[in-house]
Amino acid sequence: MRRIVIIAAALMTLVGASTASAQSANTYSGTYSQSEANPGSSSQHVGLSFGSTLTAASTIQGSGTQPITDLKLTLTKVNFPYYTHFPVCSANTIKANGTDAVCPAGSQIGSAALNGNVEQWVDSAYARQCNPNLDIFNGGVRKVVYYMTLPPRHTCDGMRSGSVPPWTGSVHQSGSNTIIDIPFPAALSTSVGGGLTYSLGQLNTSFSQDIIKAHISQTVLKPVKVKKKVKVKDKKTHKTKTETKTVTEHKRVKETVFVPVPFFQTVGCAANKTRPWTQTVTDQTGGAPAVTTFGGAAPC
Repeated sequence: MRRIVIIAAALMTLVGASTASAQSANTYSGTYSQSEANPGSSSQHVGLSFGSTLTAASTIQGSGTQPITDLKLTLTKVNFPYYTHFPVCSANTIKANGTDAVCPAGSQIGSAALNGNVEQWVDSAYARQCNPNLDIFNGGVRKVVYYMTLPPRHTCDGMRSGSVPPWTGSVHQSGSNTIIDIPFPAALSTSVGGGLTYSLGQLNTSFSQDIIKAHISQTVLKPVKVKKKVKVKDKKTHKTKTETKTVTEHKRVKETVFVPVPFFQTVGCAANKTRPWTQTVTDQTGGAPAVTTFGGAAPC
């Protein structure tokens, strides 16, 4: 099935400031950007492309960042009601084949690029650059599957494409918010191997505005002919009488249509015509979890 990707020309970015609910040895900042398919159109299905950047730095002199174990991106007025129509690629499918090349066309919904180092937990004197990529797939039933890949000859201190088994995160709805969870497995955070950890400097994540055609049920206004009794005045007698006439009325009816639908779609804006967003980061500072949340609002 051919993928149709439509991206609006405008791109909106806002930088957020961070606040922490627990003391972290890392500091964070980030951006969020988005583009809509046919913004302002009357279409019921306005697809959304969006990306986020997470930048991490250490407050400990001579140390890399504490390993990050989880990242959650929360978007307001975004949903994904048509994900069941998209092809699925599970973590088991990728693991069984040793590659994500077997994933069906249309199942990949995003990608990510990491910049960081493999290093000792508190000693950045041993630091090896490690910049892997993540392929992101529809895992079905509110699941998101992540698979780490590396460019040829980029070994990440012994890691290679497929050395970190594919893993599963989630995407779910909470009120009018969509929350995408990116958990980082131990092999890409707290335990790379040999007493080493992964020190993340920057993460760039992008979710594409993929569209497929699907049979969906929707409510539409349709002209319907109905017979109604109406009172009319007889021209000769000038008396009022009742007649049955066929008239056309517009009624809301449910029907199945074959239309383009997006994976993620916008369902409006917040009251001030913005889309609030947050990133919630969990890291292991000294072996204990610390949670930091920051965010902002993008025009929409």
